[in-house]
Amino acid sequence: MSPTVSYLIITMNRFDDLTECVESIRAQTYEDFEIVVVDNNSEYEQYKQFCEKYDGDEEVRIIRSQENRGVSGGRNFGLKHVRGDIVITIDDDAIIEDPDLTSRVVERLEAADDVGVLAFRITNYHSRELEKDHFPSKDKSRSPEEEFETTWFIGAGHAIKRKVYETVGEYRDYFPYGHEELDLSLRILDHGYRIVYFPEAEVFHKQSPESRVLSNSSSYYANQLSKRIQVALQNLPWPYVITTSIVRTAKYAFESGLNIYAILWAYWKLISNWNDILEDRKVISEETISKVIRLKGPVLY
Repeated sequence: MSPTVSYLIITMNRFDDLTECVESIRAQTYEDFEIVVVDNNSEYEQYKQFCEKYDGDEEVRIIRSQENRGVSGGRNFGLKHVRGDIVITIDDDAIIEDPDLTSRVVERLEAADDVGVLAFRITNYHSRELEKDHFPSKDKSRSPEEEFETTWFIGAGHAIKRKVYETVGEYRDYFPYGHEELDLSLRILDHGYRIVYFPEAEVFHKQSPESRVLSNSSSYYANQLSKRIQVALQNLPWPYVITTSIVRTAKYAFESGLNIYAILWAYWKLISNWNDILEDRKVISEETISKVIRLKGPVLY
């Protein structure tokens, strides 16, 4: 019996992009799938418009949150409502062009019990080129055409077996967004599952500006730095927390043009949530750390 597949999409104020995304999924040739849309408290008119468009459609369900739960919270909210054995998550401003993508994903995941996650190839919708920032390898010169084992997946497009969520648990709170996939990836690896970059599954990502924090703003840099250090605090031994903090602070300071305000804001965020962060601290095993280092994953920084 073929596994049921659930597509999970988190959305906020992107009716046009969301509609195109959903329609690209509905064109899939795989038979047993559903589409679960989590509305993260969009403007009511956009939410109403989407509901009216798919009213009575048995393949599409929309679940509205009365608050913006962010990426991790929105996904956790949606996971409570999916029925699939495999959960495919893609961004609401991404589309699928291959009608057999679902079948390819199912076949690959069914072929190996220890493969828990497939990281998709993320291609820019406009340029048709690989989004290198969304390529799960530190070696950006590596061929994106070849499958390989990796240590993290990208939020814009990935597939995770339901039993992985049941074993490892849901996303930690990384509101509003930022490095939640890396946090979950480390925990998945620590439970013995493998993460595989699977280029046969490709999504085309628009990076729509609606409901997106500007990537050159103080808010963006503060959020990225604080969340990246949070990943280290909750998963890694203290020496790696220190190296991560030093290297990432230098990285974002340089990229932001020495925006000291953003750096201080990041550390203020960490200090404000210090007790909650450390309360959920669970260091991954030495075996997992060795594996991540062997695969050249993000442990030292």
